[in-house]
Amino acid sequence: MRRLEAVVRAALAGDCGLPAGSTVLVAISGGADSTALLIALHRIAPEFRLRIAAAHLDHGLRALESRADRAFVTDLCSELGVPLASARWNAAMR
Repeated sequence: MRRLEAVVRAALAGDCGLPAGSTVLVAISGGADSTALLIALHRIAPEFRLRIAAAHLDHGLRALESRADRAFVTDLCSELGVPLASARWNAAMR
């Protein structure tokens, strides 16, 4: 996790141009990549005076697995104190 934090820190300190006080919205699926990104940004947000929020969309394609992902993301965001916008969309019916 420290390596990822270093990469994200370098990106934010470089040419990112994100002003202090900004809100960063992290799209999180519940998979390893987006989960790690959310945690890394949450850890370094105070250094850059950023607010972190998360968004999760359950596409309704994997039944029980999708519900488990949504529950995991909900619990993680609650534990971190990160606001979460979450919705379900039945992509199979479209």
